[in-house]
Amino acid sequence: MPPVIRNPKPPAPPAPPAGARLAPRQKRTLRLLAGFLILGGLVVLALLDRMPLPLRIIVGLTDIVAGLGLLVLVRQKG
Repeated sequence: MPPVIRNPKPPAPPAPPAGARLAPRQKRTLRLLAGFLILGGLVVLALLDRMPLPLRIIVGLTDIVAGLGLLVLVRQKG
């Protein structure tokens, strides 16, 4: 009787295309979200007085950087 050969790993799923483009709806959604993040960061920096200043700076700048990161993503993938 011949020995049974078993494959220990299942085959990997196919890789997505290298230059996958974003759909127009995804672009619009990401740009809108980026705009809200940037505006929210500016509002936190300028208008929130109840939050301590160091925390306000960290939260506001984090929102702005995240929004700018999304805009870069849309530009590179689009």
